[in-house]
Amino acid sequence: MEPGKVWLEGMLDGRELGPIRVPEKISRRCRVGWSIYGVVGRCGKAWRIAEAWNVYPE
Repeated sequence: MEPGKVWLEGMLDGRELGPIRVPEKISRRCRVGWSIYGVVGRCGKAWRIAEAWNVYPE
């Protein structure tokens, strides 16, 4: 993780997606190993979080 950016791993294929731009407040609170459930999609060349349902700490 970096300020304002996160990388996610797909549950189905294990593919790494990112960097995904998020507010710095969010990236500061995220930790490696957390599970984030939702929808991620491409917007041009960038990935975006379309929906986030639940976040589970390790």
